[in-house]
Amino acid sequence: MRNVVRPLFIAMLLVGSIPTYAAQDWVYDEVLTQLHELRGEIKSINSELSQIKEELKKVSLQRGKGKARVSEVSLEGAYTLGSESAKVAIVEFTDLECPFCKRHHKNTFDKLKQNYVDSGKVRHAVMDYPLSFHREARSAAVAARCGGEQGKYWDMQHAL
Repeated sequence: MRNVVRPLFIAMLLVGSIPTYAAQDWVYDEVLTQLHELRGEIKSINSELSQIKEELKKVSLQRGKGKARVSEVSLEGAYTLGSESAKVAIVEFTDLECPFCKRHHKNTFDKLKQNYVDSGKVRHAVMDYPLSFHREARSAAVAARCGGEQGKYWDMQHAL
């Protein structure tokens, strides 16, 4: 009986495994396809990385040569503090209703003024930039400018 059952069992295993081999071939082909796609993506990423590295080298070389990037901004109509001969100018575009501008004015401006503007290292300029979604920003800018016409711009800006 053993001699009959054993070959029958092996035959059943072989017949049952035919779809498994076909499924394994499909999985193998799918894995190869995905590997090919991944290789392409890796090649593309490496190319982009090389471009980024080249750009960083250019920036590093410019810094090393001491070439600073200078931008020209007209200060016409701006209220300024500090020396006109300062080598650095900070131009603040402000919205007097903006909570972030308020945080800057409350937490940073006095330290900036004390450490850099008052010492003559930096010239600080303020330009109005009222945002359309702040209802009172334009009116606040006009009020600060009216204070400026009376020699009290900075006091009015601080109050606003």
